[in-house]
Amino acid sequence: MPPPTDQARWFTEEFNPHRGALRAYVQRAFPGVRDVDDVVQDSLLRIWTARASRQIGCARAFLFKIARTAPSG
Repeated sequence: MPPPTDQARWFTEEFNPHRGALRAYVQRAFPGVRDVDDVVQDSLLRIWTARASRQIGCARAFLFKIARTAPSG
């Protein structure tokens, strides 16, 4: 197996520790969201894409900002 890329390493270190908190936040803040995991997945994809083109200073803050704009009923 090839070694992880810097992007993958960053993602593992910066996103994964916040996944559970992000999921709990979306459930609590947006009770009308039918599929919380879709919001978390969308946030994952958006941060992955953003990180490919620019530095992200605080992954947690960025994730929660993304999640606040994503929910729909």
